[in-house]
Amino acid sequence: MMFEILYILTALAGTFGIALWDLKTSDVSEKACYFMIGLGIFLHLIETYYTGDMSILYSMLMSVGAFLIIGSLMYYTGQWGDGDAAVLVVIGALMPTMPSPLMPFALSYFINLSVIGAIYSIIYALIIAQRNGAHRLFVKSLRLHSGTLFWLTGLVAMTVVTMIVFFPSLIMLMALPPFFVASALIYFFIKAVDSSFRRRMLSSKLKEGDVIADSIPHLGIVGKRITGLSMAQISKIKMMRRYVTVIDGIRYTPAFFISLLYTLLFGSVLTILFL
Repeated sequence: MMFEILYILTALAGTFGIALWDLKTSDVSEKACYFMIGLGIFLHLIETYYTGDMSILYSMLMSVGAFLIIGSLMYYTGQWGDGDAAVLVVIGALMPTMPSPLMPFALSYFINLSVIGAIYSIIYALIIAQRNGAHRLFVKSLRLHSGTLFWLTGLVAMTVVTMIVFFPSLIMLMALPPFFVASALIYFFIKAVDSSFRRRMLSSKLKEGDVIADSIPHLGIVGKRITGLSMAQISKIKMMRRYVTVIDGIRYTPAFFISLLYTLLFGSVLTILFL
């Protein structure tokens, strides 16, 4: 019980602090992540020594390995930054042996993160869209493609009417045509929000931790990967380019803390299905 409390307090305090720092500076402290990962491994080694239960250490290593693979996939596909991937490994190092209804804690946490993270991202994107004027870009994009949307909507309406009249037994498929229209609207909105996350600025104003959309392979900067700049990279960029495009994306780390808190209090969101 003592170790479990220590794991919980460390994970909550650490992820909360990382989230606050990220919201304030748009930078995830990798040093803090590495420290917490090392601390989690160290604590599990101590617990394994005192209890003589090697499954504790094996469970931690499996969680760290699984979360490292998932975080790496999210990073290399451009979905997360390197700091976000590191925070996921922090959870794997600190919380793998915690009890949880229905399934292991690590799996419950990952499922919760997928759901809560999606909701958090949508809310964050809507706030940024309003603040940065993305809603105006959205309306402009709709006007620009109004002809395509008009014909698409008309085609959907005709399809729905045809299915009602001639194929009433396939009523479940009526949801598909409106889905295509909704998907088109969502696509235009995402494009508008994405453009509001990017701004062109003088390279002389870059600061450590900034993320740029430009690819400079020989400096280890690949536009698809979300990695904060180091001071050494910034110094070289200043000599090479006058302007760069900076990405101020969704600051995702609060989702890790919220998901952790939810998992500790309620278990997996899947339990809702069994209420």
